[in-house]
Amino acid sequence: MRGNIITIMICMTTVQFAVAKNPSVLELLDKYAETQDQFQSFMVKISTIHRSVSKELMARQPWQGRYSTECDARFDKGRASVCVRSWGKINRTDYYKKDKPYYTSDLWDGENHFQYTEAREKPVLLSIGGAKVTNMRDGVIKQEYSGKFLMGYFFPFSERVDSILRKAGKLSVRRTTEMVGRSPCYVIEGAYEKDKYKIWMDPEHGFHIAKAVVERAQSNVQDSFSFRVELKNVHFQKIDGKWVPVSANLESRFDYQKGQYSNSSYHIKVTEMVFDPDHDALGSFVPGDIKDRTWVPFFVDSQSPYYPQYFWSKEPKVVADRKRRLLRYKPDGSMFPVIKTLPKFDVFDLKFEPDETKDKIILLCFFDIKQASQEYAFNLAERASKLAEKDVLVIFVDAAGSEKKQVDTWAKQHSIKVGVGRLHKEILKRIRKAWGIETLPRLVLTDRNHVIVAEGFALEELEGKIKEAAL
Repeated sequence: MRGNIITIMICMTTVQFAVAKNPSVLELLDKYAETQDQFQSFMVKISTIHRSVSKELMARQPWQGRYSTECDARFDKGRASVCVRSWGKINRTDYYKKDKPYYTSDLWDGENHFQYTEAREKPVLLSIGGAKVTNMRDGVIKQEYSGKFLMGYFFPFSERVDSILRKAGKLSVRRTTEMVGRSPCYVIEGAYEKDKYKIWMDPEHGFHIAKAVVERAQSNVQDSFSFRVELKNVHFQKIDGKWVPVSANLESRFDYQKGQYSNSSYHIKVTEMVFDPDHDALGSFVPGDIKDRTWVPFFVDSQSPYYPQYFWSKEPKVVADRKRRLLRYKPDGSMFPVIKTLPKFDVFDLKFEPDETKDKIILLCFFDIKQASQEYAFNLAERASKLAEKDVLVIFVDAAGSEKKQVDTWAKQHSIKVGVGRLHKEILKRIRKAWGIETLPRLVLTDRNHVIVAEGFALEELEGKIKEAAL
């Protein structure tokens, strides 16, 4: 009898031990989520080496790329900043040197989203927007962060892998663990929509992912693709009492229609990791890397050469908000230092020598040569010579869609000695909307750098506006 009791106790202990060693899938996913919750506020530097071979549509031969990156990323619970420098052959046509890299930064400051690009130390583009997704912090991680694979984001997916697996229709954990390196790992298998997952979770290293394979088979849909992504050779290090994946390899293959493909391999290495830094003291979430005179495409049609152009400026006096209104700049964080400038004069069918416009205050008068607003232009033309003594250059622009020949004839008939241009009839409505021309005439004044400082004011206010522009 005593022997039977001992046997039963041993069996119960074995069962309890087995249960402890074999948590459910949801328990494992909860463990993984708890691990990732430890990575709320930190700053990290990551280096990567990326190799690729791609075959594009209509290309005779595949092309090979090899480039390196240095990533400086900072996160807290609701903000994110990722700056990446890349050099080497990053695409079919572009090669960058390390001292003049391709640079991108992606910043979410909790309210605004800044995406900045420069190439070979020259500013290219700055996009400013609001939140496009519920959690912009995660959005920055999955789009730009070089360490996203170490945090469970495997392209081309929009969610972290544990969130995806919770929605999987077929989900299980193997009864026995499998060795990855020297660690016994739980193996989760599942399928969600077209994709299959195998995730090796390492309990000895904080339930981080030690290995992952995600793949999709080719379907018969015309625009479909197949892929296989594998994360492997993950190494861990304890930093401030937390297990951190500090290096890994990732391999991917994407196969598209008509023989197109892209094979890539990445070696990812964490070179620095600091938890809970003083982000405010460090200025982690301030757009301090944006260079002066970076183009800002504020509006959908702002790429048109006919429209005012918008640029980032470090010391503006007047700024343009997203509704195209001009405001006196107060550097209190509530306004962006985005200035509004004139386009090139040739878009108005006007030609000036550089010396004619250099360091001149520009007064644009949009009017109609056929309507009453021409009387306004006559008045202004009489004052043009006196205004020239104050370095103010007066320019007329017909905003009614007149042909060039008509505009030139009008100027000659009325002995107008200032430049007279026109808006092109083909896109007249769009241009007038971009310039805010609801009624004619309309005055636009710039400073000596051709930054627009006043719009839509009365002629009686001109002298005061010129004094402000000259400061």
